[in-house]
Amino acid sequence: MRCPTCDSALVRSDGAPPHDIDIAATTAALHERVAVGRMREVAGDVPLTDMVDLFATDSKYTIVSYLDCVDCDRLLFWGLCIRGAPVFRHVDRALLASHRWDEVPDRSTWVGAASSTSTFGRAQGLGQKSKRSPKNDSFFFLRRYWSRRGSYPRPS
Repeated sequence: MRCPTCDSALVRSDGAPPHDIDIAATTAALHERVAVGRMREVAGDVPLTDMVDLFATDSKYTIVSYLDCVDCDRLLFWGLCIRGAPVFRHVDRALLASHRWDEVPDRSTWVGAASSTSTFGRAQGLGQKSKRSPKNDSFFFLRRYWSRRGSYPRPS
């Protein structure tokens, strides 16, 4: 069954699957549907409007939101992962009851991050796979490691 409300909220990018979802545009489309009453936010780590900001900071591994579609009465799972592809799918309502919720960092440490950060292309071009692959790029790993420590190694 294809629903004109929730299924059309998924916005594709020019990335290769499974990285072919435009995160910013899909989140905006979902928020638009919530704002007009076509969908309802049921549960989530943060409000839908804050998902992209939290995602841009890499401070939480997964950020999820469950939304209820008013038109088709299905539950939608919208999930972002800092080291994986975004997930947009309909799920069984029992999954919501069994979801394990993790702690969310203090909002003051990440609010507004999507508009002020450009780390590895997260803030600009969200949803498009960066040219560097975190799976097999040691530079990516080392840069992230040293940036979290607060300083880069200095030659002796």
